[in-house]
Amino acid sequence: MCLCSSNHLLTAGRSIKLWNVETKELLKTFTGHKTEIFRLLPLPLSADASDSPENMYFLSAAQNDRIINAWQINTSSSDKNSITSFSLPEEPTLLDVCQQSTEQVVMLCAVTRSGQVVIFEHKLNGRLKKPLKPKVLLQVSTSGAKDSLPLPIPILAAQICDQDILIVHGNFLKPTFERVRYNSADPVQCLIREDPRKVSLQTDRSLSKIQTPDVSKDSTVLVPGLMAPSGPSQEPGRRSKRKPSITDMSMEERLNAISVDHPSHPTREPPQADTLARLLTQGLQSQDKKLINNVLMQASEKVVQNTVRKLPIQAIIPLVQELSSRMHTHAQSSSKILRWIKTLLTIHTSYLMTFPDMVENLSTLYQMMDSRTMMFNKLSRLQGKLDLVLSQVTAQDQPEVETESLEQPLLMYQEESSDEDFGLDDFAPTQSDTEDNVDLFDDIEEMDKTPDQQNGDEEEKNSDDDEMEDSPMENGDEEMESE
Repeated sequence: MCLCSSNHLLTAGRSIKLWNVETKELLKTFTGHKTEIFRLLPLPLSADASDSPENMYFLSAAQNDRIINAWQINTSSSDKNSITSFSLPEEPTLLDVCQQSTEQVVMLCAVTRSGQVVIFEHKLNGRLKKPLKPKVLLQVSTSGAKDSLPLPIPILAAQICDQDILIVHGNFLKPTFERVRYNSADPVQCLIREDPRKVSLQTDRSLSKIQTPDVSKDSTVLVPGLMAPSGPSQEPGRRSKRKPSITDMSMEERLNAISVDHPSHPTREPPQADTLARLLTQGLQSQDKKLINNVLMQASEKVVQNTVRKLPIQAIIPLVQELSSRMHTHAQSSSKILRWIKTLLTIHTSYLMTFPDMVENLSTLYQMMDSRTMMFNKLSRLQGKLDLVLSQVTAQDQPEVETESLEQPLLMYQEESSDEDFGLDDFAPTQSDTEDNVDLFDDIEEMDKTPDQQNGDEEEKNSDDDEMEDSPMENGDEEMESE
């Protein structure tokens, strides 16, 4: 939002609205942009603009949109579209505008996402059909050596100051301010500057306010064993003049001296290397890459914390330099190196804040991490689109055999087939089967009858048999008589 006059307010989400502050009334709505608007800049062109917003211009810029629109406030008109648009090569991140009162020419300065500055000059006196192109393009880069190409240095911000342009380039930890003379005759201007990541802080030791105390040579400073390596107790090349006497030896030493099996020269014990802190300290002092790799490849978070806590103070700065250099080599081991960096910064924060040169080491590390994660969102979107396209392509190329097999019927009936008779005959009962079933039922009925009923049935059966025997004889006699 922004105040375009003393009593009028402009607010923007995607559409732009003009409000009356006193009456809280919505006066007009403009179309705006397709995405969220992040910047509104009013341009008063008349002396009465502070009291009334009529015939006043303002600019708007939105996220993921490389077009900056110019609008004119006219509450009596129903036109809601912009009158002029400025075309940028990339999405703008910062805007600054300046107006020349003599000719009413607006000078627009915009910083793009890639770190370039584009400058427009235009007189707002009517509607334009095509978007305006930048008049001057300003960028900063390194000179580049024989074996390397020049690298761009991003411009963080820019502001118009009369006929000059104040720019800030480099990084946010070590920004560099510079005033550049504006020249509209040169459409592309490239400034050659040194790489801020390679510039080191140079301090004059003679002007240092730190006074080192005078230490006597006869004094001895006692420190813990882990903080400083223990030196030899006797200077090399100098022998002791006093010979040990027998009275100074203990009974055990005398017996060992008399013993024949005991070696004449005592064996030296190997150096202690029982902790990862000692191994890491020795590796940093001797620059042994293999020993440092064995320690830094530890994946346990508890082991990393205990090792960092037991590190001597003299090994903290070399460890930070070693970790930052390893982050620039291989991206596969970055997860383990980041665990060491996080633990080291968490535990020894107060000690690291006392070193001014540490800002340079950490700034290069921050820039490297920022550059690696810059394309992550765009790559994830691209991966999603590619997965969608590949899934559609594989679905179209897949054969439709399975769908045809599912459409086949499980049973098919043909009306003119001769196999129908076989099917009916197989299921129809035969004559022998029916007779067997009848005999079975007769046996069951006889078993259910009483003995008296069974005797009566036998008599009826015998009488039937006699009649059957007599009937053929009678038929034979009748045939004889007829003859």
